[in-house]
Order: sequence, then structure tokens, then C-alpha cells
Amino acid sequence: MTATEMARAVGQEVYFVAGTLKFLCRIKDVKVGWGNPRFLIVPVSGNGERWCEFTSLSPVVLEKQVWHKQEQSNGTIRRIQ
Repeated sequence: MTATEMARAVGQEVYFVAGTLKFLCRIKDVKVGWGNPRFLIVPVSGNGERWCEFTSLSPVVLEKQVWHKQEQSNGTIRRIQ
């Protein structure tokens, strides 16, 4: 991950995934440790912060685009797994 990519990630909204739970969070900081990017996330609603691996995050933008496309295609909103 380049410094430019890390700078662009700060402020983005993501889902933090823990088992079957998903929490809407915002990326506050990014660092690289042992060659792997780590993200400091804070919840959009609530308090606290946590460093996590990229594999624990799911992009919000992608999910919103999928919901939007699905809504246009059949006129209804269905939950996407």
C-alpha cells in the first residue's frame, strides 16, 4: 500500500466485520506493520477506536452501489449477503 493510497483511505466509511455482526466505522489512520496495512477505525455512532487488519473490513461504497443497482433492476430493495 502506497502513502497516497493510505492518505486516500483516511476518512472513508467501512464496515468492521466481526462474525455475523457489521459495524459502520470511519478510518481515522493507517499504518503498515510487518508489511501489512492496519487501519485505526472509529464507529460512526458510538465511541471507541480499534486497530484492525484489512481482512476485517468491508467497503461501504461497494455495498451501496449493489443496493442501488438492485433497486433499479426490479423496483424493490432486497438484502444482499
